[in-house]
Amino acid sequence: MASVMISCMSVCKPAACSLAESNGNPVGIIGSSRDITGKKRAEEAWEEAFAQIEANIYQASLLNDQIRNPMAVIMGLADLEGGERMEKIINGVKKRDDIITRLDRGVLESELIRACM
Repeated sequence: MASVMISCMSVCKPAACSLAESNGNPVGIIGSSRDITGKKRAEEAWEEAFAQIEANIYQASLLNDQIRNPMAVIMGLADLEGGERMEKIINGVKKRDDIITRLDRGVLESELIRACM
């Protein structure tokens, strides 16, 4: 049976059955309803959380690519240049790569969480 909004404050799930005499003539109806407002709110919160996880995974993946690709070019140019400046640049790129690697792990963990939802 479908859910029904009552006074725009609660969501109720109705249930009803008819009463009949032994010859089949209807004599009444028995009904009840159960407030499922909390359940509906929890479902909505879950859907919002799931959508946010999806958006975060997508954004983190894009960000990782947008940072890693230029860093690879910087690393290649620094390697070509050589010298003392090269070492500083390469060390800086490695530090940032470590940060991106941690972000990648976070994305993987989020994907695992999403799979369990």
